Amino acid sequence: MALQNTKFLQRILAQRIRISANIISLRGKCYKKDPCKPTKPPCPCPCPPKPCPCPCPPPPCCPPPPPPCCPPPKPPCCPPPKPPCCPPPPCPPKPPCCPPPPCPPKPPCCPPPPCPPKPPCCPPPPCPPKPPCCPPPKPPCCPPPKPPCCPPPKPPCCPPPPCPPKPPCCPPKCPCDCPPKCCGPCCSPAIAGKVAVITGASQGIGYYCAIAILKNGGKVMLGDVKVDEGKEAICKIIDEFGYNKAAFIKCDVTQAKDMDCLFKAALCEFKQIDILINNAGILKDQLWEKTVDINVKGVIRGTLLGFQHMRRNRNGGTIINVSSTAGHEPCHACPVYTGTKHFVVGFSRSMGSDYYYCQTGVKVMTLCPGDTKTPIIQDTDAAGQLEGFGDTGKELQRLIDESPIQPVETCGMHIVPMLEAGINGSDWISEACEIYRIRRVDRHTLRIC
Repeated sequence: MALQNTKFLQRILAQRIRISANIISLRGKCYKKDPCKPTKPPCPCPCPPKPCPCPCPPPPCCPPPPPPCCPPPKPPCCPPPKPPCCPPPPCPPKPPCCPPPPCPPKPPCCPPPPCPPKPPCCPPPPCPPKPPCCPPPKPPCCPPPKPPCCPPPKPPCCPPPPCPPKPPCCPPKCPCDCPPKCCGPCCSPAIAGKVAVITGASQGIGYYCAIAILKNGGKVMLGDVKVDEGKEAICKIIDEFGYNKAAFIKCDVTQAKDMDCLFKAALCEFKQIDILINNAGILKDQLWEKTVDINVKGVIRGTLLGFQHMRRNRNGGTIINVSSTAGHEPCHACPVYTGTKHFVVGFSRSMGSDYYYCQTGVKVMTLCPGDTKTPIIQDTDAAGQLEGFGDTGKELQRLIDESPIQPVETCGMHIVPMLEAGINGSDWISEACEIYRIRRVDRHTLRIC
């Protein structure tokens, strides 16, 4: 070792470089005692500290840069400081996230005052929008102007005496032929000068409806499947009222062709049709198909033809469909007949609505006779049998015998107050020599549970 040092000194001296003894001495000391870098050349600055014998202290937020001549600290010993060691203040960046004050934005949500905005929602008065739907000539509730030779009409609420078949003030024959050809002071302005078509009119209620119209200055076209009885009826009418007041034609209401001919014959004979009375009907439950054909289909066919021939362009008109009190209550002795009469009531009420009247000017009413002395109830013992349920004919006859029976003439005269009242869709009961209109009942008022 001493030899090596001697050679080193000799080489330096040979190069004529002066080196102070303290540097040589310091270098020798550094070679001997430096534990950090024994094999590297000496560093002019102090050697870096030894590896950390203890856990590193917490890094400062912003460490100073390392000395330029010293190597950077080793990563495993002291990891670099974490960037988010100094979090930003929480409040300054969050103001935009804070909700706005609750009260200022909510005033527009407050409901407006209830009363001012609701007046436009109130429905308009019911009457103003409906006048265009009503017929232009006259209000429906007003009677037509009285004829020149007739007295003022009686109030519709006071019907004529029901029981006497012939009012004493009406003469048997018309004394004059001047328009509207009324028969004395008892003529009704609702009938005078009008022409009526009546089915099932050779006898019974239909025939006496024709007599009531003739007595009040009208004319009649009779239709019935019974030809002999029809001819006899015309002869009676001629004897009492003279010629050119009535005509008869054979008509089966179950045949569309016969019904069409009946209306055409009326137009050909009298040039107009103002009143239609669908009176044809039978009471034979054992022939239930025929009962339905006459009592149901005949009424439908006649009503539709009446609307067709009496529309507003022909000054409107009135249809009376003859039902029965059996159309308002059940009768176990004749269920088929009762069902057909219930149909007539419901059908007439439906067709008697303002919907059809506003389009055509035709009114529809229902006449419901009670027990009346007509040929239809004189043979119920044999005709009313319902096969397989005992003797229903005798049961029906027993019910008829227990009820008061009114004259057929009175029932026929009851169409006069109906036509004078002229209430579309109304139902009228004719029983015990009395005529009265019944009120429609709302089904909700009949609820029992």
